[in-house]
Amino acid sequence: MKNTLFIAVLASLSLATSAFGAISLTFEYDITTGDTVASYSGAWDSFNAVTQSLLTYAGIDSANFYNVNGWFVNTSDTFSGSTFAWNEADPTSVAGDPIIFATNRISGVAGYVQGQAINGSLTFASTSLADLGLTDGQNATYTSFNGGNSVIFNAVQVPEPATNAALLGLGILGLALWWRRR
Repeated sequence: MKNTLFIAVLASLSLATSAFGAISLTFEYDITTGDTVASYSGAWDSFNAVTQSLLTYAGIDSANFYNVNGWFVNTSDTFSGSTFAWNEADPTSVAGDPIIFATNRISGVAGYVQGQAINGSLTFASTSLADLGLTDGQNATYTSFNGGNSVIFNAVQVPEPATNAALLGLGILGLALWWRRR
């Protein structure tokens, strides 16, 4: 009985989430390297191509997030009225699947099929969260005009300052123990 209930709950959750597309976007600042990586993954689930364009560009600003090199298709869906949380910046390197979302468009690589996985990243060398206009722990969800797609955004710093404090404390404790045994 418990297994049947568990399967029923999982099935209802998968049905509930299958009609809604989401891209998870995380800006992760590494204090040891000084670089910020914007990683994205997910899928557009409401995707009806209307036009096709050719573009090679990677970058971000308060109205756009681009990682594209070649033909892509635009939908009629938009993030109309949104201003994204980040400032303008050009990445030093890009990887993964092409993606475009902007205040005036949601796009995918030519031939993109609704629900197809999109994964990739943009690296901003020697760029902190603050340089991008972000703060540690900042997050937001942007929902598209027709409500069928969203971008779930987070900004994090690694390692966390508390981790550094804990490691420093352990180092001091170890030094004190070593000093005492000497």
